[in-house]
Amino acid sequence: IATDDNAFFFLRRYRDRLFPGTPVVFCGVNYFRPSYLAGIKGFTGVNEDIDIKGTIDIALKLHPGTRDVVLITDTTETGERISERVRDVIPLYRGAVQFRILNDHEMEQIRSIVAGLTEGTIVLFTFFHRDNKGSFFAYYESNELITGGAQVPVYVTLNYSMGHAVGGLVANGFDEGRVAGELALRILNGESVD
Repeated sequence: IATDDNAFFFLRRYRDRLFPGTPVVFCGVNYFRPSYLAGIKGFTGVNEDIDIKGTIDIALKLHPGTRDVVLITDTTETGERISERVRDVIPLYRGAVQFRILNDHEMEQIRSIVAGLTEGTIVLFTFFHRDNKGSFFAYYESNELITGGAQVPVYVTLNYSMGHAVGGLVANGFDEGRVAGELALRILNGESVD
């Protein structure tokens, strides 16, 4: 079982050398594309497709005076995938709101920026594990550090980030893991992984 993008891509590359013929069940792979498995057998899993647009739409509906959306993410592989998806969504809001992506800062800079945000701004906290100095932060730690001092509404895309959030359309890692476990049991009971 491979959890998250790095584990998936590692096994996609090295599974046949390290674990020949072993079925792989993945979960937590952000924005999975079928092309990731072109020509590769023995993989199945659960896509994590967070709904950035849906979360922004809800936030703007609940806060109609919003002029700015500040996105919090990092530059890990997962963070880059999320940033890519946000960049695809931004043009849909042209003329309505401005976006600022905070993904290449150190933790104290992000905390200071978020604490200084004023009315008319919302925060979209997606994913943050590593700052630009390489310091690592656990899920709950980064959320608490970054959004704990926010004076503006915070929206999230992952259930474990709820902390100080108003809400959002959230992906649920527990449910993704449960489904991956069910898939693994089916395979262990003789069903083909393919």
